[in-house]
Formats: sequence, C-alpha cells, structure tokens
Amino acid sequence: MTAIPQNQESFDLLDRRVARAWDELISLSSEFSEEDHRRWLFRGLGRSCWSLCSTLDRALERFGVSSAEAYLWELRLTREFQRHAGRFTSTPPADDIVAWLGLMQHHGAPTRLLDWTYSFWVAVFFAIRDASPGDECAIWAMNTAWFAPRIHEKYPGTAKALRRFDPNALRPLFDPDRAEPFIAVLAPYELNERLAIQQGTFVTAADIRRSFMENLTATATGAESEMRANLLKICVPCSQEFLRATLSQLHRMNVNETTLFPGGIDGFSRDLRTRVSIPELFHGVNGNLWSHMVQGSDLSA
Repeated sequence: MTAIPQNQESFDLLDRRVARAWDELISLSSEFSEEDHRRWLFRGLGRSCWSLCSTLDRALERFGVSSAEAYLWELRLTREFQRHAGRFTSTPPADDIVAWLGLMQHHGAPTRLLDWTYSFWVAVFFAIRDASPGDECAIWAMNTAWFAPRIHEKYPGTAKALRRFDPNALRPLFDPDRAEPFIAVLAPYELNERLAIQQGTFVTAADIRRSFMENLTATATGAESEMRANLLKICVPCSQEFLRATLSQLHRMNVNETTLFPGGIDGFSRDLRTRVSIPELFHGVNGNLWSHMVQGSDLSA
C-alpha cells in the first residue's frame, strides 16, 4: 500500500495525539464515549504517513489514470465483478449497489469504500497487526454524529435515508451529474459474518473524482473550528516492547486474526504470527519439531 499525497490544508483540520504505551491507549479510549450524541468510527492504518484513500483511488493512481475517470472505472470494475461473481458464489447480491460494493470490498476488489469500525480496539489491532519495531502506525477517529448535519445541509434527508437503506438516497453518491463533495457512512442492509464481528461499516466519498480528504474537508466547510473535536489522528510509534504488550493485551480481549476473520484456517494461521509475542500461552511446550513429529515426544509434559 502506498500513500497518496493530500493537500496540507486537509490535515490541518484534524487533532493529533500520540500513544506510545498500552496505558496511553487505555486513556485515549476513554475519550470516545458515545455520550452527548457522539457516534465514533475508527480506522487503523499501518503507517501514520498514509492518507485516507480508497482502494479504487490507489488502483487509479498506480496506473496513472486521471481521477476524472473514476466513475467510468467504478462502472467497469463493478460490471466485470458482477459478470464473474456467479463462478464463485451461489448467492450473489440482488440489484443493490451497496451490497455489490460490499462484496467486492470483502474479497479485495478496488472500490470507493473505506473500511471503518465502531470498535477502537479493532482499529488498534488493524493498525499494528503487521507493524515492525520502528514503524509508526495510526488510528483515525471520526464522530459521525457531527458529520451527519453537514451532509443534511447539502442534501436534506440523505443521511436519514441512508440509515433506512432508501435506494433513492444513493443518487447523490453515484450519479456524477448530482455529485458534490462530502462523505457518507454506507453499509449494506445484510451484514456478512466478518463485517458483524469486526463491528465494521463503510465510509465513502460522495464525489469520487476528488480525494477522500477533499470530500472530508468539504463536508466540514463552514464549521472548520469544530473539526478538531470531531476528527482525530492518533500516531502510534511501535517499539518492540509496545508491540509485545499491546498484541498480548488485545489477544486477551479476544481481538486477533482468528476472531476477526472467522470461518476458516487462514485467520488462525495469520494469528500465529502474533502469538510469538505471548510466550505464556505455550508454557511447558519445549523441545523441537523433530522430536515432536518424528520421535513422538509429548511436548506438553
């Protein structure tokens, strides 16, 4: 994954914090209560220098395709996915734009959607899951309850209609003739297992000819002074001690690859990479693979 540069003005609108230890993450998490009509979403990124951008943005940027062609390529890629989906699933979505994009996102196809979660700790895990000592990761936090009135000002009734899964509310998001820059929370009515377990949802730019950060900034136009209280970036410098302690604590909270990616051996297998940080799980297991596999010794003795 590469960073797509954004204008500095967008980044000046958000608050920044730093968390270098587990206790500091605990302290920060207490700030995200959902009192006073706040509704926080979180997104973990493996590098603090990475901007918020969709996989569609990155695919176009990778091959030098102009963002002016974003709607055309969204059509082309979605149509191609729909044509072949029947080869891989017996229950493709009905004629539901969001469901199709959600399925594409689930399987790694380029879409306009950005994955977010209502769980601060899930976002922490996704930020540091592949981090090495010396990396600096980031957790973004956004109060969607504050953004909703901004959306309503541009398109009255849109935010409420999106919560009710009203298809008519989608036109400002997908019709380039109607598009204006803002962001919207967007999730399919039927949640798959992974989305439900990860407490996940999607956030999209309304005008995909512009970057996500440009859409985000436009949503806050006229209320920039309030932006810092409702958009936060937590930078996380990862020392070896921090990674060991944090991944161990997250495992005890049942936040790991096995639980977040259920239904197969892949998630469990990836989880073994982080279990190296939790040696107490393997108390009494000694020896070597030769003695275990060939000589049949009881390693748990």
